[in-house]
Amino acid sequence: MGKYNKELHEAMENLDGTEFDRGETVGKTLRNFNLNHVNVVVTFSPTPSDAVIVVKDSGGTVVNANQGGTYTLHELTYTYTASKAGYLTKTETLTISQADVTTGTKTVAVTMTAICRVTFAAKDSVSHDPITGFTLVVKKGTSVIAPNTAGGLVYDLPAETYAYTVTKSGYVTQTDVAQVISSGDVSTGTKTVTVSLVENDPG
Repeated sequence: MGKYNKELHEAMENLDGTEFDRGETVGKTLRNFNLNHVNVVVTFSPTPSDAVIVVKDSGGTVVNANQGGTYTLHELTYTYTASKAGYLTKTETLTISQADVTTGTKTVAVTMTAICRVTFAAKDSVSHDPITGFTLVVKKGTSVIAPNTAGGLVYDLPAETYAYTVTKSGYVTQTDVAQVISSGDVSTGTKTVTVSLVENDPG
């Protein structure tokens, strides 16, 4: 059967020029061919419902939605990105299974995480004058969180407890200061955290 399986695989690849993996048996080769010729209608169910969904194929090309907002997909693997102001952007891999091919439909639930946009600032502890040019590191546990822009002071943070470290030449470093972002902060949507820095003792 191995010879016939190989001949079958080559013949089926030649049907439309599409490459697919040859299975160990004729049955598995036919299954792989079937999976490689997918025609599944995918419906996304995001929370919140007005999140914007962008689907890309394995080559990075954006897939256009059908008129009703569904997607007719013809490959095994895609990526999708869900975005909405006030929420963390979410990018995931979408895999089409044999069961999806059999039913011809798939529903993908997407739950997004609400955030508070937090701006960090600093001031002198005595004069209360604003301080610029300080270095800020924000962590959740041991993981460093990236700001919205490189070197920026604005962070999109879900409701959690964080720790920040602020360094500035001429001032005492503040290390691993706890900062709670509450559900109320997330509901408000924005928050400013002003760090009061103490000058180094010249003596």
